[in-house]
Amino acid sequence: MKLPCSIIREILPNYVDNCCEEEASILVKEHLDECDECRQIYTEMIRPIKHAKDTNIDYLKRVKQKNRRKILISISIIILLFVSFLLLKSYVFGVNSNDVSIKGNIVVDNGVIQYTVKPNQPGVIIKNYHIENTNLNYKKITYTLVKSFSSEYLESTIVIPLSSIDDLVKIDNVIIESKTGQMYTEPFISLIDNRIKYVGDNVGVHNLLEIVGINNLSYDGNPLMMIDQNGYTIQLKTSSEPYAIKVIYNNEVKQEAIPDLKIKAELVLSAIDNCNTMIFEDSTGEILQVNFKDKFDSYFEIQDYYLKQSIN
Repeated sequence: MKLPCSIIREILPNYVDNCCEEEASILVKEHLDECDECRQIYTEMIRPIKHAKDTNIDYLKRVKQKNRRKILISISIIILLFVSFLLLKSYVFGVNSNDVSIKGNIVVDNGVIQYTVKPNQPGVIIKNYHIENTNLNYKKITYTLVKSFSSEYLESTIVIPLSSIDDLVKIDNVIIESKTGQMYTEPFISLIDNRIKYVGDNVGVHNLLEIVGINNLSYDGNPLMMIDQNGYTIQLKTSSEPYAIKVIYNNEVKQEAIPDLKIKAELVLSAIDNCNTMIFEDSTGEILQVNFKDKFDSYFEIQDYYLKQSIN
């Protein structure tokens, strides 16, 4: 049965979508084989569909490629910014003084602390300072070092009013008393900060001996001998009173070092509450016994005692 073109054209959309019954599909196919006009319409109907599929595939590929490029560009920008930040951090934000070992010159005069730094690297200056709390009985001043593009070794100064400090403040290895402007230095600061109650505190005793430099002996202010860490041993007498510390050197200690050894022993004993005796031996036998009962509670007391001993 031959159907008219008008009916075929009504059925064509279903035919293109494969939604016709088998008999109808056969009739449409036979008609298309014979009718040039309807076959042309059918050809145009299927051409856009095929083209659309290809276009969608190409579009998705282009979108993926574009997104991939965006991701790569974003990652590159992030890496570039991070590297730039690392390179420029010291120039823009600076480095906290806690992270460097630069020491400066401290002068206390006319109610202010003048702290001057000339770092051992070119172009570095002080930008600002901060007063921070500590778990000890003093506050601590830290400062920010900033790099410039100068190739010269620059000197810079920060000025800190004593009125901005409640009592004690530490900058580098110096403690300053705000009311008097008195300065206290190492090792007296560390001796007070590391005081121990019992001579049985093995680690605490070792710390105190290291603070005073018990292995670095001098005569008349000049270095005399350096004993390496394996050059002496320590014995603690804690079973009964009088408690004592014994330091045994493997080698012979020069007689010229005895006065320095005595002062250092007194400093250590002053920082141990229940111990008043310190004995030294070397390869020749006992060379010194120090009995010292004073216990210092302040930086001033211990520093004043040491300065008096040095003058004497």
